[in-house]
Amino acid sequence: TRQIGSPNACADCHANRPTAWAEHAVATWYPTGRWTQPHYGQALDAGRRGLPGAAMALANLVDAAAVPGIARATATAMLTDYLSPATLPALERAVNDPDGMVRSAALDASASLPPAERVRLVRPLLRDSLRVVRIEAASALAAEARQLAAADRPAFDSAVAEYRAAQATNADRPESYSNLGALDAQLGQRAAARAEYEAGIKLGPWFTALWINLADLLRED
Repeated sequence: TRQIGSPNACADCHANRPTAWAEHAVATWYPTGRWTQPHYGQALDAGRRGLPGAAMALANLVDAAAVPGIARATATAMLTDYLSPATLPALERAVNDPDGMVRSAALDASASLPPAERVRLVRPLLRDSLRVVRIEAASALAAEARQLAAADRPAFDSAVAEYRAAQATNADRPESYSNLGALDAQLGQRAAARAEYEAGIKLGPWFTALWINLADLLRED
């Protein structure tokens, strides 16, 4: 609370007490407790505010196996704004992390990589054990599908089919048509993309993103 302004359970009941009072109480009860160790919230706060040292703090958090997966996944996704030769190894390890949330977050972070580097990093995730990771990998590689080796095409095509099936479960929502249209556009299937956008607009004319995506598609013709 004192360092980054986060709420704490002590203040919920003892709102009239300062933070220092709660710190002293916890230190008295647990002199060697977890409060003596750095907290992952400090790294995430540094990343959000762009503080000095944030890049390596996030990279170190990605590798901190004892930290909850959701915190490590958040740090992985935040590496998008801090990718460099120093932090790229952490992202490469995140792709192979045992936690599916971290692997999924690595796909988000890979979006800012050059195409060839993104293909190298993401390609193995087309065969991931989790469907959510496979379909996100297919989406991440759609624009570079032509760069995939022949051996990777079956896995890519299978993941794309899973992506389409996942969107079909929300076919009553215009967002799914926006997603499918964007996928088709990246795959170079422009007529199919236009059909998806127009179908989504018919279903939800209030969904502004569909109009923008359709306008961009037509502008590029």
